[in-house]
Amino acid sequence: MSSGVFAFYGAEERGSIGARLIQLFTLPSRVFDIPVFGDPPKTIKAKIRLLSDKENLEVAEIADRYSFSAKILAERIFILARAVEWIEELPIEMPKAIKEDIKSRMGREPTPVEEKSWVFEQCQPVLLQEFLNCYIDLQDEQRKQLEELKKTYYESQTPSQQETT
Repeated sequence: MSSGVFAFYGAEERGSIGARLIQLFTLPSRVFDIPVFGDPPKTIKAKIRLLSDKENLEVAEIADRYSFSAKILAERIFILARAVEWIEELPIEMPKAIKEDIKSRMGREPTPVEEKSWVFEQCQPVLLQEFLNCYIDLQDEQRKQLEELKKTYYESQTPSQQETT
């Protein structure tokens, strides 16, 4: 089971239907090699995970504040701010001066998502698209696993069981 399930369910509950469903439809984070420009060309490593429905709802609510043309760009940044866990095994943080400015104006530290959003807002669109492509690959991987699970299930049914389902 993924470690995320353990955060919700105690040891005695880990075999429950709820825990099994969460584990079944949750892929662990994956590390991707993302090409970056340079001489010579190189790659950077980024750890990316899929968003939960709650996080997708948060992204949609925030993106709704933008005009139609800016909405797609905003969604990309807000998805990545939640999905990218680290780059080159380092946290994604804004500069200390920006943090201090936010703290003095808002009376609080910026959240990790706010910090990552700020960093991704500074990135070139081409790089953001590469991160998003990795996220889409992870979504495709989850869909393929679900299709394999369905295929295995249907193949495992005896003819009498298939007729009753």
